[in-house]
Amino acid sequence: MSQLADWWEKSGSWSKILIGLLGLILVVVGFMIFTGSNTGFLVKVDGREIGIIETQEIYDQALQQLKEEKTQLLGLKVEDIANQIEIVKVEDYDGDPLSLDDLTTLLDSRLEWLVQATAIKINGEDKVYVFSEKEGNEVLTKLKEEYVAKDEETEVLSVDFTEEVTLAETQANLSQVMDVEQALTFIMNGTDKVETYTVEAGDSLWTIAHKNGLTVNQLREANPQLKNDLLSIGQELKLVQSEPLLHVVTESKVTQEETIKYSTKYISDADMWRGQTSVKEPGKNGKKIVTYRIVAENGNELERQVLEEKILEEPKTRVVYQGTKVMTASRGGGGNGILAWPLRSKITSSYGWRGSGFHTGIDIDGVTGDPVFSAESGTVISAGWKGTYGYCIDIDHGDGLLTRYAHLSKIRVSMGQKVSRGDLIGNVGSTGRSTGSHLHFEVRINGNHKNPLNYLK
Repeated sequence: MSQLADWWEKSGSWSKILIGLLGLILVVVGFMIFTGSNTGFLVKVDGREIGIIETQEIYDQALQQLKEEKTQLLGLKVEDIANQIEIVKVEDYDGDPLSLDDLTTLLDSRLEWLVQATAIKINGEDKVYVFSEKEGNEVLTKLKEEYVAKDEETEVLSVDFTEEVTLAETQANLSQVMDVEQALTFIMNGTDKVETYTVEAGDSLWTIAHKNGLTVNQLREANPQLKNDLLSIGQELKLVQSEPLLHVVTESKVTQEETIKYSTKYISDADMWRGQTSVKEPGKNGKKIVTYRIVAENGNELERQVLEEKILEEPKTRVVYQGTKVMTASRGGGGNGILAWPLRSKITSSYGWRGSGFHTGIDIDGVTGDPVFSAESGTVISAGWKGTYGYCIDIDHGDGLLTRYAHLSKIRVSMGQKVSRGDLIGNVGSTGRSTGSHLHFEVRINGNHKNPLNYLK
């Protein structure tokens, strides 16, 4: 031991320095081996691994940097994040750790920010979030204006919500916060996006419903403005029934000019055939000014009350002469009732075989325009052009009995119309395959033509 001390005493200063450095290196290497060189921290967002960082301070720096950027970008204070963050220490990981910039980029795409917002509360529940109280009030004002009439005839008495509506400051996820127009659409329809369909050529309510997996009733419920099945190309239809979050009730006073429909007075005239009419005095509508109190909910009228009515011009009654004369004749053999003659004149062509073939009815002479009458009460089952018959009417009288009136110049009834015996149904003509003005009259029993003379006398 004394020999080592003597050697140390005799050694030069450079030798001592080298020996000291060697010892320091050995200490550092030993420390690194003991502590491990690959210790880091695994960052998880909502249970999903993002990456490994060298120290927890890198995460704190990235989060603070993002908060400041979002606050500056949005113009409102970012309070916190809504996600669940885990930072777990790991040993001997593979690969390079994330830099501050890398971690900041990854967190920006995954974090959900909590911001200071204003909740529109409906019956005590937070339903819609906007960025500020000012925007909340703007949404509610615009919603009321949607259902307030803007014409000169309407005086708005009151506008209010059915539900209890308040505004409150709160925290909300940034993705939940809407601008004014989004919030307005959401409150009116129950969604911030309304699905619509534009009507194309050939569309019907059934085809549109079928294309979109709906029933016609569901399509009608989503579009209460539809009063019938008529659609126009380019017309927009909602595909989902609106479920508004708020109901706006308006009370208005409306003053408007209205028409007073004239009435018609009928006077019997025994000199005219039944079914014939003649206007003696034309009618004229009157005018009146009416003031209503109207209560509506979301634009749909709930109540209408007359407050005042003033007649400006009385209506003038229309006077019409109505024929009552009926032409009748008894049936002959083979019939089972009484038929009236549709036209009283001579027969110019009988039922049966003739030069051009078999004649399925009788031809009764007449002048174009002469009135043609129903032979019996029944229902018009055909009224229109029927090939060689020209303008033609078929009337079903029940029990298999049908009468046909052909070659008419004018038809005065429509399909499905109920007629009485002796009613005016048309006028003599020469349409279709005809050699001159006359009425072709047929009688059919259970679809088989019979001689009309057996049913007329």
